[in-house]
Amino acid sequence: MSTYQREPVLARRWSGPFDIEDLTARQTNRFTDLLRDRGIDYFISRSNGTYHHSVAVSEEDRPEVISVLASRYSLRGTYVRTPNGYRPLSPLRLRRLRRAPVIRLGEHVIGDRGPAVAGPAHGFTVEFWQEGERFLESPDHEERLDRLKVVAPEHILRESLIAPQPNPVSEVIPGRAREAAEVRVGDRTHPTLDAFTWELATDLAFPVDAVYTWVDGDDEAWRAKRDSYLGESAPANPHSASDSRYTSRDELLYSLRSLEMFAPFVRNVYIVTDGQTPPWLNTDHPRVRVVDHKEIFKDPSVLPVFNSHAIESQLHHIEGLAEHYLYLNDDVFFGRPVSPSLFFHPNGIVKLNPSPYRFGLGEVSEEDQPVDAAAKRNSALLEKHFGKVPMSKFKHTPIPQRRSVLRELEEEFPEVFARTAASRFRHPDDHSVPSSLHNYYALFTGRAVLGGLRYTYLNLADLDAVRYRTRALLSQRNFDTFCVNDTTEPDEEAERHVDGFLGAYFPFRSSFER
Repeated sequence: MSTYQREPVLARRWSGPFDIEDLTARQTNRFTDLLRDRGIDYFISRSNGTYHHSVAVSEEDRPEVISVLASRYSLRGTYVRTPNGYRPLSPLRLRRLRRAPVIRLGEHVIGDRGPAVAGPAHGFTVEFWQEGERFLESPDHEERLDRLKVVAPEHILRESLIAPQPNPVSEVIPGRAREAAEVRVGDRTHPTLDAFTWELATDLAFPVDAVYTWVDGDDEAWRAKRDSYLGESAPANPHSASDSRYTSRDELLYSLRSLEMFAPFVRNVYIVTDGQTPPWLNTDHPRVRVVDHKEIFKDPSVLPVFNSHAIESQLHHIEGLAEHYLYLNDDVFFGRPVSPSLFFHPNGIVKLNPSPYRFGLGEVSEEDQPVDAAAKRNSALLEKHFGKVPMSKFKHTPIPQRRSVLRELEEEFPEVFARTAASRFRHPDDHSVPSSLHNYYALFTGRAVLGGLRYTYLNLADLDAVRYRTRALLSQRNFDTFCVNDTTEPDEEAERHVDGFLGAYFPFRSSFER
């Protein structure tokens, strides 16, 4: 037994790296293997959900399919969706569903410790399809016709396949559109219909990469180098070079676990560092590349820099980086399965996530927090250019970026990029390029809109809040992303507590680890 979203559940233990795509693929492939063993024909339909597959079978094969579910899934830890949520599949529940047009099933998954990390929503659906002739002969066909999202004349319906629920393509598949095709689910090839292989207008088909900036603040050689420059160019604000800015608690390890578990759509991961490599990182991984500052700075003579504003201003120079990518600090985590559509529209437009917090009015001063000073600089620049005044900060989430927007910005304001890149430590003259300037420029030029990502923030300076929020996060798993941050020197007990929390929330070693 385990728990999931505060309820006791039966769960299957998972070993090895975990990703949500693999979970639903394994469940779908196991079920289709059983259908093949029984000689039951099927095909893969287009699913309405992300990380979920639909298996279409004939209504005429319903008795055999129900028999498979009864013998191989009932009372074995599989859950079925009911009007009251997901419940364990039992003979009684299966009898109640024996005439259901669709049956949605799945499992809970646990690691070595902590509650379940994923639930049955990411399983598979059995759809009972009908030939049009049988559909039109059914006693309730008039009512079912009214529910169809497709209008078709009767002579077309008679020679069509009719789906039991809407899908992204069509509930009515005419004879001429029933050409057989194949589709991959995990490591298997399955039959499908040609129409279900089409790239739709609403599909997000372009690659999305991820970029991290990372520093090992415990590296003595790196600290000595930083301290030697502190002596000759002290930062204007004491927060600009506080040790908390460079502390590493292996957040990157857990953030990469979260990415593999819940954002498997990411193509490549780039980790930008000052000649450092995490000791646990599998540098032979085909999807990971460590990028040195020297590779991306337009003017390498300004190096070394110890200023995230400077480093961030050069990220779009990474060789091979996709046009669309997510920029993450290592203290940002994916909290549950997410799709690229949370960050981008199918036409490439960025989805922004403004914060309810403002960076304030007035001129930039040395007393401003560096993040606020940079935002004020952005605001003044954009007001002069567009006549509009940005006021909101943005949430500390994976930040969707357009490489072309950043290139255009650098061409439009070369002095801003050059000055920020040459700023060794955070300075009131800096601009925050990816986290604010890019976002508002994209918004003002029609390449960004406001999004709706669900997010929360943990401040390590508040131990009581950390304890409460981590318990809630672990039990509910109801946020798309979250951040664990320390704007001041953190509480040591809070740090220990968060270490345990991250290990429980992301219990599976990722393929990015040695």
